[in-house]
Amino acid sequence: MKILHISNGFAQSELYKNLFFEIDKLGIEQVIYSAVRTSEEAMYKPEELEHLQICTNNILSISDRIFFRFKINKILKNLISHVSIKNINLIHAHTLYSDGAVAFNSKKLYGIPYIVSVRNTDLNIFQKYRIDLRPYRNNILKEAERVFFISPSYKEKLLDILPVDLKLRVEEKSAVIPNGIDDDFFSDVSIYSDSKKTNSNNILKLIYVGDFRSLKNVPNLIKAIEILESKISVRLTIVGGGGEDENRVKTIVRSKKLSQIICFTGRVTDNAKLKKIYSDHDIFIMVSKPETFGLVYIEALSQGIPIIYTEGEGVDGYFDSLKVGAKVSDVNNPQEIAEVILSLHKRITFEMKQTCMDLAKEFDWESISKKYFQYYKEIT
Repeated sequence: MKILHISNGFAQSELYKNLFFEIDKLGIEQVIYSAVRTSEEAMYKPEELEHLQICTNNILSISDRIFFRFKINKILKNLISHVSIKNINLIHAHTLYSDGAVAFNSKKLYGIPYIVSVRNTDLNIFQKYRIDLRPYRNNILKEAERVFFISPSYKEKLLDILPVDLKLRVEEKSAVIPNGIDDDFFSDVSIYSDSKKTNSNNILKLIYVGDFRSLKNVPNLIKAIEILESKISVRLTIVGGGGEDENRVKTIVRSKKLSQIICFTGRVTDNAKLKKIYSDHDIFIMVSKPETFGLVYIEALSQGIPIIYTEGEGVDGYFDSLKVGAKVSDVNNPQEIAEVILSLHKRITFEMKQTCMDLAKEFDWESISKKYFQYYKEIT
């Protein structure tokens, strides 16, 4: 079995490296192709995958974001010139639009079956702003052998907007397979061994991990913390940096004199340090909209930390929210955010923490790769 991965985001996220590494352990021959925009991305060759055929070619320009069909033709021509495509048994397109379109055209030319994954950019960028590509999208979905979603909410969002006949076809051949987290998060985890809910000072400690883009909704989270401060002792740790709202967020904290209850750590890239930070807190919260799958939610769960997330976004649909935390319906309402935090605070038990850890184990790359392997075998 020889699989061609078409992934325009290969050099931008380690999740692809982790997935391909685990699939490699299963004895599948893999070829990785990625059309990129920078020479830095073109140099990306992870040591763990250096024995694989990896083609990361710097052929894209800014104009390709506008002229989609021209971009696809250019990518396909480049792909054919670098990969012995006739020897490929199955193509895995890792996005619906950009990668899926290349796979779709490859099937038309060579009859190679393909599967396609639906991701954040497909639903929140292409779906919103490229209405002209919807017939193209429909054809990609029709011809795919399987359609994968990284969360139930992504599946629901796409199915809700498809024509009825196509919706039924896609639903029949769809599956939800999440992204995974690093193995580091599953080792040496310890949680409270009794029903104690917070630390010895009886302070509710919240943690947010992410950047400061406006969609992350950090200013409303800060307003919710202000509301809570009058009711309970609360602290918020913000881990991360970057994004257009960073200066605004830090200015809000300074101007409202909240530095005693809100602290910034900056970016933390060491998993051991990040695990320690997670474990020192009681609740993880990120109520952004729209929200991607959000691996930080799973990282927090793996450390026995209940989570608060946005209804209908990201990880929503994977869990019974009452078992692992809570969700917010109106993320623009600081009062609701505060009330959800307070309600969850009262419900946290050792059993909930243990459930969080148990459910997080579904997100290790080894088990995820085996799920893909079963589908690969089924199709080829």
